[in-house]
Amino acid sequence: MNHINLTAALDELNKRLTAMTQQRDVALSDLKFRRDLYTLRIKQLTNTTVQRDEWMEEAMKFKSERDRLAEALRSIKNELGIPQPEYPASVANAVKIADEALQSLTLKP
Repeated sequence: MNHINLTAALDELNKRLTAMTQQRDVALSDLKFRRDLYTLRIKQLTNTTVQRDEWMEEAMKFKSERDRLAEALRSIKNELGIPQPEYPASVANAVKIADEALQSLTLKP
């Protein structure tokens, strides 16, 4: 009878060991998946950060160019002065064009 109990106990132990081994394998697989996902997310975040920094640099260049153009338009307006009735139409048109260009740059004329 001891032999039957021992065999049954060993069988039960093997079943539990098999179940625990399967649980361990599932947990390891899940852990590997999560680590790979984490690595992928870190790469994506790094790429996004690099791209954002490049865009910020480009935005600063565009802002600088916009400011330079706005200053040039202001200088043109200052050179032309405020159109008077006796001024040629081309001068009044040039001032109007400069005003519109400054407004399109979202800056004050």
